[in-house]
Amino acid sequence: MQPLFKTIVVVAVSFFFAEKNTAQNLQNLTVENAVALARDNKPALRSYAVEEKINAARLAETRLRRGLKLSGTADAQVNPFLPASVIPVGQFNLQNPTDDTRAIRFGTWWQAGVGLTASISLLDASINAQLREQNFQSRLTANNLEEAGTNIAAEVIRAYYALLLAEEEIRFLESDLKRANTFLTDAEQRQSGGTALLADVNTARLQVNDAQLRLGQAQENRRLARENLTFRMGLPVERAAELTLGETLTGVLNKIEASASNQFDLAAAEQNRPDLRRLTLDNQLLDLKIETEKARLKPTLNASAFLGMNNLSDGVPLFAKDSWFSNGNVALRLTVPISEHWEINKRTLPLALKQQQNAAQLDDQRQQLRYTFGAAYSGFTLAKQQMPVRQNDIALATSNLELARAGFAGGNGLASVITDAEATLKQKQFAWLQTAYNLLLAELDMRLARGAVK
Repeated sequence: MQPLFKTIVVVAVSFFFAEKNTAQNLQNLTVENAVALARDNKPALRSYAVEEKINAARLAETRLRRGLKLSGTADAQVNPFLPASVIPVGQFNLQNPTDDTRAIRFGTWWQAGVGLTASISLLDASINAQLREQNFQSRLTANNLEEAGTNIAAEVIRAYYALLLAEEEIRFLESDLKRANTFLTDAEQRQSGGTALLADVNTARLQVNDAQLRLGQAQENRRLARENLTFRMGLPVERAAELTLGETLTGVLNKIEASASNQFDLAAAEQNRPDLRRLTLDNQLLDLKIETEKARLKPTLNASAFLGMNNLSDGVPLFAKDSWFSNGNVALRLTVPISEHWEINKRTLPLALKQQQNAAQLDDQRQQLRYTFGAAYSGFTLAKQQMPVRQNDIALATSNLELARAGFAGGNGLASVITDAEATLKQKQFAWLQTAYNLLLAELDMRLARGAVK
C-alpha cells in the first residue's frame, strides 16, 4: 500500500502546482490579468489578513472583561507590633471591682488564610463602548486593504504601459537597423561601381552602428521593464523571461480613447477613493472613542464571592486540629465616578481636535482632487489631439526618407541627406512614443482621481 500511497501523493502535489502555474500563466498577459496577479501575490496585501485577525483577537480580549473571574489566594502574615490598650473590664464584669482594668492586645501575632474568589461585572457601560470601537477597526482595515490594492494596481498599470512602450520602441529601432543595413549595402555597391565615395560608406556604417547601439539599449530597457512588471505583480523576477504581453500599444490606446470620460463627480470620488474615505472613517472612530470616554462617567456594578478558611490563633499550631475555621462572603460593589466628570473635557479634547484636523485635510484633498482631475483631463485632451499629428509626422518623415534613399540610389542624392532624414524620422517616432505615454498616464490619473482603479 505504501508505494500506491506515495504515487497518489505525488500526483496530487503535481496537480496542485500545475493548477497554480496555470492560474499564474504569464503568456499573453493583459492589464487586467497583471492587476489580478498582483492582488494574489503581493505580500503587502497578505498582511491585512493578519491585521484582521489581530482586530478579532483584541475584540475577544475585551469581551473577557464581562466574564466570570476566578482567583485563588493563600497568605500568611506575621504581626510583630500589635496595638494594645488598657480597658476598664470591671465595668463589664460584675465579679470584678468596678475600677479593675486589663491590658488588652488587639489582633494575633500571626494569621493565615486560603480561599477562592469569584467576581463578575454586572454593569459597565465602558465595556460595550470599547467593543463598538474595536469592532469598527474591521472597517478601517478593509479600507486600508482597498487603498493598498489601488496603489498596487496603479503601479502595475504603469509598469505594463512602460513595457508596452519598450516593445514599440524596439519595433521602431528594428526597422531603423534594417534600413541602415540596406543603406550600407547600397553605399558599398555604389562605391564598388565608382558612383559613391568612401565617405558615403563610412556614413552608412556610422548609421548602422548607431542603430545597433540604440536597439541594444532598447532591448535592455525592455528586459528591465519586464522585471519591473514581474516585481510589481509580486512574482520572482526570474520569471520575467516568461512574460509576454497580450495587448499592443495601439490596441490599448484605442481602448482608452474610446472609454475615457470627462465626467467628474466629487461626491462619488469621495465614496470610491479609499484615501478620502479613510479620513471619514477615522472621524467615525474618533466619535466612538469619545463615546467610550463618556461611558466611563457611568456607575459600574461588580459582584464578588469569597469562600475560604482562616487561622487567627496564637496558641494553636498552624496545622493542629480545629486551628482553622471557614469563612465566606458575598459582596456587591457600586462605583460612582466623581473626578472623571471634570476630567472628561481634557480626555476628549485631543480627539475632537483630531476630528477638526481630519476635516481640514479632507477639504484640502478635495481641492487637490479637483485640480488633479482637471490637470489630467487637460493633459489627456492635449495628447489625444497631438496623436494624429504625431502619426502624420512619422508618415511624412518616412516619405522624405524614402525620397532621399531613391535619390541616392539613382546617383542624384547625398548620403548626408539620408542621414538627416533618418534622424528626423527617429525624432518623430520618439515624439509619438512620448505623446502616447502621456496619453496613457493622463487617462490613468483621471481614473485614479475618480476612484475607478480597482
